[in-house]
Amino acid sequence: MTKIWAVVFVANTAACLIADNPEFGLGVVATPGETSGTDSSGTDSSGTDSSGEGVIYELSLSEDATIEESDAINNRGQEQSCFVVDMPREWALVGGVTPADLPAGEIVAAYLRLNITAATGGPIGVRVIVGPWTEDSVTWNMKPPLLSAPMVEFMPAVGSVEVDLEPLLPALNEGGMQHGFLFSTSSGLMHFSSSEAGDIAGPILVVTIVD
Repeated sequence: MTKIWAVVFVANTAACLIADNPEFGLGVVATPGETSGTDSSGTDSSGTDSSGEGVIYELSLSEDATIEESDAINNRGQEQSCFVVDMPREWALVGGVTPADLPAGEIVAAYLRLNITAATGGPIGVRVIVGPWTEDSVTWNMKPPLLSAPMVEFMPAVGSVEVDLEPLLPALNEGGMQHGFLFSTSSGLMHFSSSEAGDIAGPILVVTIVD
């Protein structure tokens, strides 16, 4: 079974996590030549990318959670939304992958697709999680370790948003992203749908792989 780690951090009060779970798998496995629309980055949402090279895979991340500084001992892994807030601080986590979780080849593009339901201010920073965690047990007081400096920043907007993870491609290809990402902010707010949101899509990792 495919094992995928996912974690998303939002800085300042609650956090959403997606963890190492054998049930994580490929939501869509595209084949060369397929297309179903192109986003603003010029990448097809499934199938080959717009350059005609590489195959796009969409990985549905099936676990997530929120952690909150002002509610530091309680687990919030079953809520339908993940929260990123500056004050009081809320963080959201989304898990990562290793090369063994994907078909052979080089990852040449990666995005984290979020269904954002509320957004103000920003930017949102993306940091790397470097320790394990689980959806059912993570709390603010028991959050995993992470790199202190954001590797990616973006401005949140309501709707389906793809966060470009290009600066993390070396780590993705070398297997250094198995614990996922943390989203945080010091100025703003972002809410996005979790995997518990039913018909609303939770976090999805989209990668383009070239043989």
